[in-house]
Amino acid sequence: MGWYALLPVLAMFFVAGSSQGEKAQRRVFLWLGFAVWGWILFTAMRGGGDQWDNPRYRSILFLWQAILAGVIWVWWCEARNAWLPRIVLMEIVFLLFFGQWYANRYFHWGSQLPFGQMVAFILGVWALIFVWGWLADRKKRARYRV
Repeated sequence: MGWYALLPVLAMFFVAGSSQGEKAQRRVFLWLGFAVWGWILFTAMRGGGDQWDNPRYRSILFLWQAILAGVIWVWWCEARNAWLPRIVLMEIVFLLFFGQWYANRYFHWGSQLPFGQMVAFILGVWALIFVWGWLADRKKRARYRV
């Protein structure tokens, strides 16, 4: 559960990284973010679905992930950027669909879409959330210009 709570905040790295204070602070923040995400991707490829090694691999850089998440959380509390709730909504969509898919796979609860169609559906809903958010931001900016 901790990983799913940490993931949306870490995903905000891409938004928060470009708006950090001074150039030196932004550079350190970006290097830390890319190192953390590089490690996350490396462990995902290396550990795969292995339930024994993957959590251990991920926890090696947990301190740096927590520092990055803390900086992003403070940034979000100050900026109240609208993208964090949207990223959380995207994660909820992902968890609902994959949770139901696994529940059907192992316990035969509900119906099951083929894996490729399910992934396409999730990506489609994510695209809708992204476009809706982008249009809402654009409309909000246009309202303030008048």
